[in-house]
Amino acid sequence: NEITAMRAAGMGPIRIGSSLIAGGLLLSFLSLGINEYLVPIFATKMHYVQQVEIEGRPDDALAEGARWVRDDRRMISFRDYNPITRVMTGIKIVELGNDFRPEKTRMAAVGKYLDRGEQWLLEDIRDFYFRANGDLDRRDEHASIIIDLPLEPKKLKKERRAENELAMGELRELISRGEQAGADVLPFKVVFHEKMAYPFAAFVVSLIGLKFGYRSERTTETVMAIMLAFSIGMSYWFIFSWTTALGKQGDIPPILAAWLANFLILSVVFLDYWRSQRP
Repeated sequence: NEITAMRAAGMGPIRIGSSLIAGGLLLSFLSLGINEYLVPIFATKMHYVQQVEIEGRPDDALAEGARWVRDDRRMISFRDYNPITRVMTGIKIVELGNDFRPEKTRMAAVGKYLDRGEQWLLEDIRDFYFRANGDLDRRDEHASIIIDLPLEPKKLKKERRAENELAMGELRELISRGEQAGADVLPFKVVFHEKMAYPFAAFVVSLIGLKFGYRSERTTETVMAIMLAFSIGMSYWFIFSWTTALGKQGDIPPILAAWLANFLILSVVFLDYWRSQRP
């Protein structure tokens, strides 16, 4: 009856469903903000309490693959790292030429983090320069030198959070570092697009409510509309789970895996709206 009154007053389906659209958008942006700023913080604290304080696991464990990093044409490795003192030992930096042959190798006994971005103070340094044929050209020694290395302390510690508990900025950095190192970053790419597409599920599903603005008010039609809306809403979660699983297996592109469910549900909603407007 309320819908009948609103339509009799000249309100169309979009006007009737404007509150649903606004509510869906609000929930989408709220969910996006929570996933980006609050979930990573709370997940870090939760895993720390569970694994360190309750289970007694060490807090100084290194991240998997942290001992070896590729930075453009530099290959960086180290033997050991103390996260408390932020001191690294056994550092080796290999600079490659255009033909990927070593042009220079820098070895440092100790590296200390300076708490300024990516700056490290290397001590007891030996530099080896090579000719194009691979022979040693010369050797230099330095007491200390300050250098930029993509080895921030927070990146060296073992990551306890799951992929979907990371912020999009952290995922983007992991993808970039993984691609440089030649690692498989496909799951991270899918999760990255998931974190953008998933919050907008609230907006997409809220559009289903528009059908109540142009459906007939007869009881049978109302029941059918409610059942169809419920079916579409449930279908979204099944489609989303299915496409993301395919994306992580490499069967479909990551961006398509994350957004396909949204596009399919939107298509169904607009198709139903178009059919209802036909004479």
